[in-house]
Amino acid sequence: MKVCIDTNVPVQLFGATRPFGRIADALQQGRLELAVSNEILLEYEETLTRLSGQGRWQMVWRFLEGISRLHNNMLYVEPHFRFRVIAADPDEDKFADCAIAVEADFILTSDRHFDALHFQRCWVGPDLILMISSITCCQVRCAVIGSLCLK
Repeated sequence: MKVCIDTNVPVQLFGATRPFGRIADALQQGRLELAVSNEILLEYEETLTRLSGQGRWQMVWRFLEGISRLHNNMLYVEPHFRFRVIAADPDEDKFADCAIAVEADFILTSDRHFDALHFQRCWVGPDLILMISSITCCQVRCAVIGSLCLK
């Protein structure tokens, strides 16, 4: 399954409580393919460094490199078109653009700005709620994972 992951998820991948630990596990086991662009990787680096220090970013970067080498499940893409679908927070468009470019199955985020994509709630399991939508013309489904759902 191809996914594009919003920055709020990697920020919480490796904490004491690991609220998004299942996502990290799925990546590490090769069950997910992660789509990223240079713009997304730079945002990961900037945000993780600002919030948690350079060491946290280096840990996440080593994790991403590791899964890429182990499973070849990192999809590097540079979108050539800006769809501008997140009017409330245009900085989030990079994730939608990346997802569209690789025909991702999901965007994983806890950011409600993606509500612009007209979500439909869907229960996947007892502890995971997905909000699914499709972007017209590209059929990209988006998943919003609330931090309370993965405890």
